[in-house]
Amino acid sequence: MKRFLLFLYVLSAIFSFSQNSIVIKYDFVQNTDNTSKIYGQFLVSNKTESYYIMPFHKVFKNYDELLNDQDYADSGRYMNSLKKTDNYILGVAYIPNNPIIKIYKDFTPEIKWKILSETKLIFNFNCQSAVGNFRGRDYKVWFTTEIPISDGPWKLSGLPGLILEATDSNGYFSFTASGISSNSSYVIPRKLINFYSENDKKIIKYSEFIFEENNALSVFRQKMMANLPKGVQLTNIPPIRKLEIEANFEWENEKQ
Repeated sequence: MKRFLLFLYVLSAIFSFSQNSIVIKYDFVQNTDNTSKIYGQFLVSNKTESYYIMPFHKVFKNYDELLNDQDYADSGRYMNSLKKTDNYILGVAYIPNNPIIKIYKDFTPEIKWKILSETKLIFNFNCQSAVGNFRGRDYKVWFTTEIPISDGPWKLSGLPGLILEATDSNGYFSFTASGISSNSSYVIPRKLINFYSENDKKIIKYSEFIFEENNALSVFRQKMMANLPKGVQLTNIPPIRKLEIEANFEWENEKQ
């Protein structure tokens, strides 16, 4: 009887997710300075495109709570997000310590995933593991073909089903689905949609955004080093992006 009920659950879920839009909440954990910081992030997806919304100032229990938080909407913090299509990603973010919002265009990654034989249940969905490298980090993920969307948290995608969990090999970054819902309406904050459409002529290359971000990170590091106690010298200074989620980039290997 239990197996039959589980079969009905999975069958109804597959039908629902194939017909409607899907909203997934991911708990994003960043552990780069020996303290774990947890953020709630949301993937809202339909068959043609998806938005990934990344609030960093407040943790929302669910997507409805985010939508109904007027202070959050008015603050403009909706802007920290990704708009994902089959061919490219539009991203909106702030340069560190800079109030200016940037909108950039990045290519949809082609991650060479290796699908493994490991399986487990997540939210009663049968999941399979896979490993792959993306911009300097090795990831192990769990995906389910029972939700037939080739998408996942942040920029991770490209498997024959939805990614529900992802962890990098250093344990610095992880994404874990903590809520899944399916709705007939594709609800995205109007302010966010308008921002993308109104700023289409201000889009910069992602390499330009990273160049500015690296400069800002370098300035921040220099200030930190200048504040060290007198006589203290650092050795073996790590690369500027060692603790960033994207450690290196494909264009850095291209011939100039």
